[in-house]
Amino acid sequence: PLDHRVWKGYMGEWPTRETAYLEWPTSWEAGLAVLQGRNSGFSLQVRDSLNRFKALKLGYGDNPQVVSIDHCAHGPVGDVQAVGGLPVRIGVHAGSWEVPAHAYRDWLWKARDMEEAIRRQPSWIGDIRLAISWCPVHPGILDALARILPPERVVLHVPQWRAFGYDQDYPSFVPSEDGRAFLLRAREMGFHALPHCNANQVASDHPMGKVALDFAWRDRFTKRLSGWAWVESVNPRPPQSVSLLDTHKDWNVMLDIHQGFSGYRNELLFQVGRAVEDMGLDGIFLDTSNRFYNADNCVAENLTSIEAGLLLLREVGTLRPGFAVGGEGRNELSARESAFVQLHVLKGMPEVTPLEAIVPVNERLLSGLARGIGYGGLDGKGDLSTILLAMTERMGALPTLTVRDPGEILAPNPLVARVLERALADA
Repeated sequence: PLDHRVWKGYMGEWPTRETAYLEWPTSWEAGLAVLQGRNSGFSLQVRDSLNRFKALKLGYGDNPQVVSIDHCAHGPVGDVQAVGGLPVRIGVHAGSWEVPAHAYRDWLWKARDMEEAIRRQPSWIGDIRLAISWCPVHPGILDALARILPPERVVLHVPQWRAFGYDQDYPSFVPSEDGRAFLLRAREMGFHALPHCNANQVASDHPMGKVALDFAWRDRFTKRLSGWAWVESVNPRPPQSVSLLDTHKDWNVMLDIHQGFSGYRNELLFQVGRAVEDMGLDGIFLDTSNRFYNADNCVAENLTSIEAGLLLLREVGTLRPGFAVGGEGRNELSARESAFVQLHVLKGMPEVTPLEAIVPVNERLLSGLARGIGYGGLDGKGDLSTILLAMTERMGALPTLTVRDPGEILAPNPLVARVLERALADA
């Protein structure tokens, strides 16, 4: 079964059940589509080593059974007369979906020299057996975890460590007093901590927001500013009026900035590097690291948004020897430059997709590169968490929890206990 309710991205809408448009590589994470029958099927493979934008379309007109591929020109698209040249292979196979998946993986790993990417990874990431996503800065959690597993086997994603609200004042990465104390203690005990930062979003009222406004991504068709705002009234896009961008601090307006702008990359590296040196960090988490957006202004300082995004990830990864870059979502581009990634379940929320429809295609294609960890709702409380834990496991992620209190670890409910047992078994 196919789940056609796929999120197009921050600039898009929920499509109807009859049609969906998945842009590569953020929504369509690798250039492979498999339509699987009982014991056979066929596949579409786009073997493109030049990183040209493309999209997978499900449905055409009134027919939901049509599958097609768009060849997308770089923005701006107003004067584009022709686009194409993508090599698309259509094949049939006997057996399961893993047959074409392995064929695509073989091509992908050779075309992008994934073995070289593995050699650049920190050696310690293979030792991790448990991940804590959205870990609060609660010292008792460190003590509780250390009673279950050796700290060097645990990686922590820590969102609320800064002296600012969540998703506010990017790219200022200054720790709060509690955040700094927590991260220092975590490192002293041997935990691997990934404080939450952002790869390309800037607060509109931040000084960098003013400097980088001309480099904010714009939709290649509507020319609207791309970004995010934590307020329903703007649905949840940033306001398009420059005068409103820094008027409402509580809106948390963030603009998507083209990472080709060297002024932004330099500021981000300075801010992150300062925090890394201050607290002796061996990793960082870059939210929205999976976004390589085909914008109206797709090229900045002679770099496409894909080239610029990969450059930023590579630069952050070289801040220190053995440094790990965590990120959001795993696709065939971001996996090359990341050590850990939160695997999304947005494409298969349980109210529209049954558990048996979740298959680990992403893991089959990219295992050995960035290690997948769980996203959210993994505390074992309620029916939704039960399903999300099962989906996370089926996707091939490391055992992951989103606990908020030491008691949830020391006196775990049955589902949390099962995750801990898996982690201990692997250890």
